[in-house]
Formats: sequence, structure tokens, C-alpha cells
Amino acid sequence: QSTPFDPVKSSLAFFISELLYKLLREEHPNPQLFEFLSNALIALDVLDEGVYNFHLYLMVQLTKYLGLHPTLLDEGTPAFFDLKSGHFTPIEPKHPLYMNRHLSRCFEQLYSIPLASLASVHMSRSERQEFIKKMLEFYSIHFGGSIELKSLSVVHELFD
Repeated sequence: QSTPFDPVKSSLAFFISELLYKLLREEHPNPQLFEFLSNALIALDVLDEGVYNFHLYLMVQLTKYLGLHPTLLDEGTPAFFDLKSGHFTPIEPKHPLYMNRHLSRCFEQLYSIPLASLASVHMSRSERQEFIKKMLEFYSIHFGGSIELKSLSVVHELFD
């Protein structure tokens, strides 16, 4: 109802469709993934608060359906999300492919919170951009090949 007429929501929908095109290589029906995506896009249409975190939420939630979901550490344990291993670690990795502590905490929040709580995840514009970059690196590592999205520049412009 609102997505086609809202430039932010329609741009996010375009970004999500390009991301899914690059990531999904399903040969068999996947009803759980379909239900998740269908419900998420319906939720985007009615979402008022936290729209600016929706695409980040979707990128993180997709890990559950693509077999890449990380093991979370105990709540309150400072951690880094290691992009290579796909797991959280309390020790800073020796390679550059990881999220800093703040982005790792945001990942944990986006992984655990309900969709209605997206506004509770606080990130600056530059942190969102870095988060997207790291998530695309994560997916590139685990899907073999660079994942570049043309719609990413549009999303960045919208949130400037």
C-alpha cells in the first residue's frame, strides 16, 4: 500500500530485490524462506519507525535461512563478528574481515529483536554504510565471489 509511493521504502525494496537476486540460488521450494520474505515485505509496507534499519535487519535475518547463522555469545559478553568463520568471538581476529564491537552488537540486536523494535537499534549513517559493506563481504566470502549491488549507491543517497 505505501511502498510504491514512499521513495525510501521503494528504494529499500529495490535494494532487497537485488540482494536476493545475487544471493538466492534455490533449486527447490523453500517455504520457510518464502514466508519470511513475504512477511518481511508486508511489514516494510506498514512500518513507520525503524525503516532506516529494515534492510540491515533483513540482511542479518537472512543468515538464518541461508545456513549461515552465527552462534551468539552469552549476553553482555563483548564480541567481534568474524566474517570468515561466521561466528562471534571475544577476541579481536588477526585478519581484517570482522566487524568492530559496536557493529557486532548491532548485528546481535538485529538478529534477536522483533521487527517492531527496529528503531531501538542506533547507528549513524556511516555505521550503516560500514555495516552493509561488512555484510556484503560476509556473503561474498560464504557464497564465493564478490557481491556488488548497483542499488547500494541509491540507498546511501537516501539516508544522506
